Amino acid sequence: MDLSPLILIPEHVHLRFVQVCIDETMIVTLRSEALTAVCPPCGQESQRIHSRYQRKPRDLPLSGRPVRLLVEMRRFFCDNADCSHTTFAEPLPTFLHPNAQCTLRLQSALQRLGLALGGKAGARLARHLGLPTSPDSLLRLVRQAECPVARSAKIIGIDDWAYRRGLRYGTLICDLETSKPLELLPDRSVQTVCTWLEQHPEVEVISRDRWSEYATAAQKGAPQAIQVADRWHLLANLVEALTHLLARNRRLLRLVPPEAEDGQALAEAEQGATLDTVHPAAASASHLVRQEQYAHIQALLLHGLRPAQIASRVGLSESTVYRWLARGAAPHRRHHSRARSVIDPYKAYVLKRWYEGVRKGSQLCQELKALGYRGSERAVYRYLPFLRTTLMPDEQTTTSLTPMQEPFSAKQAVWLLIRQQEELDQYQQHELTRLCRARLDIEKAYQLAQRFRSMLRHLQGEPLLDGWLQDASHSGVPEVQQFAAGIQRDKAAVQAGLSLPYSTGPVEGHINRLKLIKRGMYGRAQFDLLRQRVLLAS
Repeated sequence: MDLSPLILIPEHVHLRFVQVCIDETMIVTLRSEALTAVCPPCGQESQRIHSRYQRKPRDLPLSGRPVRLLVEMRRFFCDNADCSHTTFAEPLPTFLHPNAQCTLRLQSALQRLGLALGGKAGARLARHLGLPTSPDSLLRLVRQAECPVARSAKIIGIDDWAYRRGLRYGTLICDLETSKPLELLPDRSVQTVCTWLEQHPEVEVISRDRWSEYATAAQKGAPQAIQVADRWHLLANLVEALTHLLARNRRLLRLVPPEAEDGQALAEAEQGATLDTVHPAAASASHLVRQEQYAHIQALLLHGLRPAQIASRVGLSESTVYRWLARGAAPHRRHHSRARSVIDPYKAYVLKRWYEGVRKGSQLCQELKALGYRGSERAVYRYLPFLRTTLMPDEQTTTSLTPMQEPFSAKQAVWLLIRQQEELDQYQQHELTRLCRARLDIEKAYQLAQRFRSMLRHLQGEPLLDGWLQDASHSGVPEVQQFAAGIQRDKAAVQAGLSLPYSTGPVEGHINRLKLIKRGMYGRAQFDLLRQRVLLAS
């Protein structure tokens, strides 16, 4: 059977099909028939043959069977007396590079596998496709790939990405008109970003987040460009301010009865409020939220709910509820080390078994020893009174909670202030009304938040932002005033963000893809390799 039509040889490559041998590997013999050859160093054409030799490159598989080519090549004399080469190998520039072990089309296929999947994953798939290779070979091909010439872009988005969160960051720049990545920078310093912008004077619009370093770099490197603050980040900043406000007022709001309709209940609640309300300057918003969640857990626990039920209501995992109860407090971001006891590693398990009804010290101790516990039974018995008196409610006082009786949750209720009223159901609207009537500063914050969200949604920043900033600055709500002060410092970019349709959404999408690439490289995500895969696999 003539298999020559299946072995596709480019027309301009003078190779003649000789024979094929089919075994585990298909061996195809080809012979060069070009009458002349051109010397690569000097470009002189030659007809004089010096010798013949054979090359054995690999080619694309045929029906899943590996293909090995036996190419009978020739060496020619160079007739140019000034050339540094006396003889030269017959070149096949579009089919087979000198000294290459595979054809250009096979090399291109392996390169695309490496760009898409990386080394190990690409090598595993290549083996199944009949393209056996090593991870190192794939990564070498990825590094050899030529990056496309930098395209000129008038509208760009810029954001940072993490080598390791909290420690080291880089910068990704995208063309917002084509949603393609333009460049991956090794850090996010002002100088690095400024240098890139100076090399691209055609940039007219820069969409960015609220980070001041990017604002400074854009101002220095591209003073001609309009800076646009991303709308998602603006909304996130507003949500953070409102969450802080609600967390600060959590205890006071819990003292206001649900049926309160006027300011009298508020005055009574303020008189009865204790001094353990946390001032906003004393802790971060996230820590206030954690404190509030822990108080919510304790209240639900006292009403007889089990940790699995508490977890679904508070919005935490069941293991987190167990861990917080074992700790006895909401965790800080950083906490001081303390002396550990032998039962500390097993507290979460003891709590879990306790709520499952296993309350005998001897049985708990046996189960802990099966898990590797090396302490004494006495330590377990000393821990049981703590569970009875501190964490467990009285079995006789177990009652059910209605939704209106549950403690206030800032993390959940903040969206009542952000979403439009027609998007809320009847219960949510009732809760929103109760919040606004309970605290005057919450009602003011709600009105300002709705106005800001309307500006953001309808891109009405140009005519409305100045009036909003003035009202927010005189609102008397510290969190809203602080948010407005941040807007004022970056007013030009915020106004552009609330007026122009640009955002960093495509950049965020490419950063998600970058994270997937980086985490799939098994510790080999050096910057040069990562840059190749991000820019070329798009």
